[in-house]
Amino acid sequence: TAEDTTAGNKDIGIEIDLNFHHRFDENLMLNVGLGYLMPGDAITDLTGGFDDKALQAGAGLSYTF
Repeated sequence: TAEDTTAGNKDIGIEIDLNFHHRFDENLMLNVGLGYLMPGDAITDLTGGFDDKALQAGAGLSYTF
């Protein structure tokens, strides 16, 4: 946990997620997502100073029958 880091930092950071779903009809749906992670001091301490931000994007179609 963040409390177990050697420096005692509790700030694990912030993640922002955006998701969009659009149903075209009863069988077809579009899903789009975007995530952005800003690590805090606890993560930086655990990874030995690695504090790069992370961005993830994804999209998909779902067809049900």
